[in-house]
Amino acid sequence: LRPEQRHARELQALLAGPLAPALASVQWTQAQSLLRRGELGPGLHAARGALALCPRSAPLWAEYARVLALQLGSPEREPDPRRRADWLSAGLAALDEGARASGEPAGFAFARAFVLLAKAGTDPAIDWPGGSAELDRSAREALAAAAELGHGPARALLEGAGP
Repeated sequence: LRPEQRHARELQALLAGPLAPALASVQWTQAQSLLRRGELGPGLHAARGALALCPRSAPLWAEYARVLALQLGSPEREPDPRRRADWLSAGLAALDEGARASGEPAGFAFARAFVLLAKAGTDPAIDWPGGSAELDRSAREALAAAAELGHGPARALLEGAGP
């Protein structure tokens, strides 16, 4: 976002005050509806509007990333393997932004591991440097980072995996 857009969204969130979560929920529902109808531009704009209303909402950021990487970037929706890789990149960038905005880096490292593992398992033809093997390696790295940051389920998964 350009600085003037960021300031406008910050003002919008400030003015919404205690109503922001409810307004964000309505905005997110609208985004999902638009995306289901194939209205990509308006749908993504509505999704970003929901995030602007609740910029620290970890669940909202995680869902936005999932939509980008796994829904819009799915082989069923996007036939071009390069475009699917672009959607995955956008989803991973949303996870990074969500980690910064929410202050929950451990949860977002775990979400990153999930997205990467899901992509490796469901999209073997994705045009990703190193292919599914690299996605799998990156997922394991993200899982280890989540565990190191104190994420209990990540730690349990790693301990259960053994040497």
